Amino acid sequence: MKKAVKIIPLVFIFHLLVFWGCDKQEHTLPVDFNLQFEIDKKPVMEGRLTIESIVISLGSIDIDGRREVGENVFMTRKFENGETIDVSGTLPENKLSFNLPQGIYDPLTFLLNFKPDPEEEDLDDDIEDWLEDLEEGDEDIEDLQEDLGEIIEDYLDEVQPCILVKARYQRSNIFYHVIFAVNDPLLFRVMARNSEGGITVSLSKDRINEGVIVLDPSYWFSVISPSMLESAFIGIIDDDDDDDDDDNDGDDDDNGYAKYIFLHKKVNSQLFTTILNRLEESTILYIKE
Repeated sequence: MKKAVKIIPLVFIFHLLVFWGCDKQEHTLPVDFNLQFEIDKKPVMEGRLTIESIVISLGSIDIDGRREVGENVFMTRKFENGETIDVSGTLPENKLSFNLPQGIYDPLTFLLNFKPDPEEEDLDDDIEDWLEDLEEGDEDIEDLQEDLGEIIEDYLDEVQPCILVKARYQRSNIFYHVIFAVNDPLLFRVMARNSEGGITVSLSKDRINEGVIVLDPSYWFSVISPSMLESAFIGIIDDDDDDDDDDNDGDDDDNGYAKYIFLHKKVNSQLFTTILNRLEESTILYIKE
């Protein structure tokens, strides 16, 4: 009888260890997590600004996950040559995949580390010379506009900045191409949200785990009025492909020129900074549960 009494606690401890081991294994089991990027579809500037594309370039992503059960998660995905993502596209390149331990996170944070393009330095002298000509005021406005147009063309051909937004602005008979370019070291700290907006999210091996980072141009430009945008210094580019504007989209004026608003830290810098300051705070990561 005494022997049986001794066996019972041992059996209990054995089962406890087995259950503890299974529980630990469950919370260390990695699951596939897919991260996508999207553009919020809300109208921008009351529909006057149409976003044509947003392309970002990442150097790395840091993941910081605090879990209720199991060890916390700290990991970094580095992109040695940069990871270029066309946020406006629907190709597989718009998706990044990770292996993360399943479990409940409170919170789960992604740190996006953007990668500047050093090729921009080759255009710095041209931009500085143009700014000097603009300040001196000796050149005709049209010459300055053409010079800026050449800089914009070179920039679009040679530089892949951290963030490049291409858009088209229209109000009545006014048409502009809008280029917003950020190419400085930039960090976005984005906290994952559940379907109700809370910061407690779960990843499970029993379902497809997906997150969507949403960029919100409507918010970026919400403090920019039409008059502010239309007062920006423009660059003009000879549209050789469509001098007569045959598609009647209004891109060209009577002289066959396309008008560009270049929003850059050195060109139209006040508008640039106003938009830049709103990027991170409006970026949201939703976890599909």
